[in-house]
Amino acid sequence: YQLVNLGQYRDDLESTFVGIDPSIINQNVQIRYAVSNPFYANGNVNISTFSTNTATNDGYVSVGGFDKEFQFFQIRYNVENFDPSISSFNLDKLRYSVDLKDKLFIRDVRVDSEDWNIDYSSAEFLGVPFVNGQMIDAPAGSYTIMMRDITTTSCNVSVYNETGSSVTGEYIQFEARGI
Repeated sequence: YQLVNLGQYRDDLESTFVGIDPSIINQNVQIRYAVSNPFYANGNVNISTFSTNTATNDGYVSVGGFDKEFQFFQIRYNVENFDPSISSFNLDKLRYSVDLKDKLFIRDVRVDSEDWNIDYSSAEFLGVPFVNGQMIDAPAGSYTIMMRDITTTSCNVSVYNETGSSVTGEYIQFEARGI
C-alpha cells in the first residue's frame, strides 16, 4: 500500500489529483559541460574544466535549448519544499535526453571513374549518413547515380546513362546528412 496525501486532491466529485502546488515545491535544473576529460587519474573530477564554459562562478547554467559541443556534463537539481507538512518530494529517477544536431556535407563532385570515391570524413559523422546525389546540368532521366560501400567516412559513386553504360567526367551535387 502507499500513503496518500489528501491535501493534494481537489475536493470535487472527480477526486482528480492536481499535483504538487508549485508555490510549495520549487524545482530548478542546471547543467555544466566540458569538452575535455574532467577526470583525474584517481577518478575525482577537476571542476575547473567545467567553470571555463560559462560566465558563472561554478559553471552551471539553466537548462534550455542551446547548441553546445561537449563530451561530459554534470546536472544540478535544486528542490525547495516550502511546506513539508503538505507535500513531500522523492526523486527516484532522473531521465534526460541529449539531441544531436544533424551534420550536413554538400559538395559538387566530378565523377572521373566508375566507383569514384567521395571522402566526407571531415564531417565526422558518428553513424552512417544518408547520402544522395543529383546530376548537375543534365537532362532529366538521362543518368542514374549509384552509391555503394557507404561508411561514416566515404562512399563510392558511379554514374550510368540510360543504356546502363558507365559515364565519367560528369558533375554531381553530393549530399551526406547524419549525426
